[in-house]
Amino acid sequence: MFLAQNLVCQYKHQIIIVMKIIKPSASVRNILFLLLIFPVFLSAQDDNLRYETNKAFTTGEYLKLRIYFHSFITGKLSAGYATLKIQDSKDTLYGREVMHVKGHGTTSKAFGWFYDIDDRYETFIDVKTLAPWKFVRRVNEGGYIINHDTYFDQRKSEAFFRDNKNDERKTLKTPKYIQDVLSIIYYARTFDYSKADEGDIFETDFMIDDTTYTARIKYAGKENIKTDLGKFKCIKIIPLLDMKGVFNEEDPMVLYVSDDKNRVPMFGESELKVGSMRVELIEYDGLRNYFSSSIRWND
Repeated sequence: MFLAQNLVCQYKHQIIIVMKIIKPSASVRNILFLLLIFPVFLSAQDDNLRYETNKAFTTGEYLKLRIYFHSFITGKLSAGYATLKIQDSKDTLYGREVMHVKGHGTTSKAFGWFYDIDDRYETFIDVKTLAPWKFVRRVNEGGYIINHDTYFDQRKSEAFFRDNKNDERKTLKTPKYIQDVLSIIYYARTFDYSKADEGDIFETDFMIDDTTYTARIKYAGKENIKTDLGKFKCIKIIPLLDMKGVFNEEDPMVLYVSDDKNRVPMFGESELKVGSMRVELIEYDGLRNYFSSSIRWND
């Protein structure tokens, strides 16, 4: 029913024209009429949905990040690249205005010859609630394939998970305003650290596949960092994600986001036994605000 309502919202004008041409029976007309006016009731219900202030990002934003291994012996050894693009125009999904975000991850030539990665993620983020309505996950990692779609009903706190490869479907209850693994990156950029003390924790729930996790993001103060793009004033945060040993509090990743209204991810590092894995912003375009965190090299 949730998906049917969206189709009706998109094609209601065509339905009206068809009704005039074919002149259906009274019972059919009544059903179609109810479907046509159902979005009105949904919009009334939407008054109960939250409103989140977003001054950090908007349509047209493009970010490219380099992922690399770093050690004293190897220097910077590129492992791959990730791009994040908010599409230039806003869409409508389930009667709500959304921003369509596409993420793409690939291996570099140095790594691709023995382990090729081609991952694509898409999310449709509600402009007002900053919670997603749909998430697409397409993974191809050395022949390992994931083909998943998740539809979120943020009104009922439910998720409809579909594994297209294995033809499996599940309906799941979720925490209110659940995020996905892509939308959470953008939602976290709206957190207000202005009154935070070092060690303060910000929490939000997110879903990957058919499992829900809680992301705990620790504020760790401010620091100036240098990247290939220059020198920047940054906010230091530490994600504490309990994901079956992927991340833990003993060996966390440290992330730096620009200390300005954009909250752009600038640099991240996770220590290894030998060297570290790093992610670094190397290109950007279409930022919502002036990049005021940038510092001249000689400061």
